[in-house]
Amino acid sequence: VCVVFFAYFMSTAWGTTLVDVLAFFVGIYGVCYLVDIVRVCSFRFKIPVSLPPKPLAKEEEPKV
Repeated sequence: VCVVFFAYFMSTAWGTTLVDVLAFFVGIYGVCYLVDIVRVCSFRFKIPVSLPPKPLAKEEEPKV
């Protein structure tokens, strides 16, 4: 069913245009992915870390 639908979809004029537009955005995503890989490997990409809050220091009781 998918092959028949794809064949019909690609035979229309707007089908090939849509595929070209989607391929453009997938290409941009791929370039951004490669840039991120280079940034991670070169230690220039900061990974956000969620640390638990530090416990508050107990105040010492005043000596009487």
